[in-house]
Amino acid sequence: MKEATFAVDCMLGSLAKWLRILGFDVVYANKASDRELIEVHLREGRILLSRDRALVERAERGRALLITSDHLKDQLVQVFESLQIRIQSERVLRRCSSCNGLLSPLPLAEAIGKVPDFIIMSGMKVVTCRGCGKTFWRGSHTEHMHAMIKQLHLDRFFVRDETSHQREHDEDYRGSGTGNETPCASSASSTTDPG
Repeated sequence: MKEATFAVDCMLGSLAKWLRILGFDVVYANKASDRELIEVHLREGRILLSRDRALVERAERGRALLITSDHLKDQLVQVFESLQIRIQSERVLRRCSSCNGLLSPLPLAEAIGKVPDFIIMSGMKVVTCRGCGKTFWRGSHTEHMHAMIKQLHLDRFFVRDETSHQREHDEDYRGSGTGNETPCASSASSTTDPG
């Protein structure tokens, strides 16, 4: 089964961010026109998510979802329930929540000067975004993410890839900027911060 990818309209920045946190490839640009979003949706076969009924009606039949709530928690549940999409546990926290780039391990020797000294001293795992180059390490807001997943019962949508059962899917990385960001808080040229 092909992995779900999304094109998300400018009214759903938080949803785009959380879908990326959950490991999905999400195109989001808060300045994209409806025409540009439809073009990406059609050209790349992405599922269109929008609060705009007229935009959803222009999309490929069966490949768009009108998001009915203003609340992030309800939006996430609607996406997973309506589309019957599963979350690959090994992909959680493997994408930059701002630019959609993939995160890759960064050797500690290369992280010197990019992260606080205590991260280097602790030997903590460090990753970097292939898209925007931002550096991350395990952060303290993992509890928030897991609490939200439990509260929404999103764990019922998780599936594990048995070949990657050793991956630490619950690791979180804090951006080198503010200290309490979800993975990556900078933007790439093709997308902007869904913040």
